[in-house]
Amino acid sequence: MEISEDAAKMIEKRANKILKGIDVPEGDKNEIRRELVSNYADASAVKAQARGADRVEGADVMSAFEASSDPEEIASMYMASYVKSLKRAGLLSRAIAYAIEPGAFSLFYGI
Repeated sequence: MEISEDAAKMIEKRANKILKGIDVPEGDKNEIRRELVSNYADASAVKAQARGADRVEGADVMSAFEASSDPEEIASMYMASYVKSLKRAGLLSRAIAYAIEPGAFSLFYGI
């Protein structure tokens, strides 16, 4: 389904607003941007089809936004899932880090 230029700009603006609240590496951020844009475009297309249109307009995008969570809440959900995917450094990694930078160990632990 075709998306109007205004509708595409609205979706991109919402994705950028959400991404401001997400602190992840740039590669992950780009993947999240693609996912957000795709999800909003799909939701907007459903709204357009419901009104019998073959083109997504701004009103369809606004309707999709109203049916979704708040941008800050969406950012929080992405950050929570990202944090869960992180793993703590093991003993070997920490020993290597200490060998490379022993001063950082004492600064971090106040020794």
